[in-house]
Amino acid sequence: MGRSNGLRWRAPLTKWLVSLPPTLFLLVFFLVPALLMVGASFQQPGDFGGLVPAVQNG
Repeated sequence: MGRSNGLRWRAPLTKWLVSLPPTLFLLVFFLVPALLMVGASFQQPGDFGGLVPAVQNG
């Protein structure tokens, strides 16, 4: 009975340790660029086809 209590917390920990690296990979390389594109889609178009900077210096 003592051994089964020790294994109860290992299963969820193992699941997290296995699923965390792919989740972080997907968040960094797919979600972040998608959010940047959503933000860029609300910018004004520039005179020569680019985007107007969000913050103008001077």
